[in-house]
Amino acid sequence: MPLRLTGRGTGGALVAFGAALVLAYSLAPFLWLLIASVTPELKADFSRPWLSNRAVTYLPSSPTLDNYRELLNNAAFLAYFRNSSIIATGNMLPSWVKIVCVDINPAVATKVSDRGTGQAVGVVTDVGLFLDLLARTLEA
Repeated sequence: MPLRLTGRGTGGALVAFGAALVLAYSLAPFLWLLIASVTPELKADFSRPWLSNRAVTYLPSSPTLDNYRELLNNAAFLAYFRNSSIIATGNMLPSWVKIVCVDINPAVATKVSDRGTGQAVGVVTDVGLFLDLLARTLEA
């Protein structure tokens, strides 16, 4: 007895085929990002700016991690990653954990306080002054 997919006859096979197409369509951009990230960069040819000197290859012949090294050596990326990690952690904290946001920009404190819970308190001040006063208070 042959193994059948869900449903009856060809209907189940069509559903499985459709689901496989949707999955492939959804994962294709991630595969392209991975391939592009390990493809070596080429130098621009400014004598022919209308032509791209990067040939489209679906599997690079000599993959490299230079793009990742350059990304991690870029200080701005690490700052963005740190900030995103802090925000993600703050968004996933349980409601019983209290959060204090100190920033000189009132929009940031308002955003944190308007999360719909009473767990966040926003303080609008210069962070340097706040930390100095906090250190003095904790020492006393």
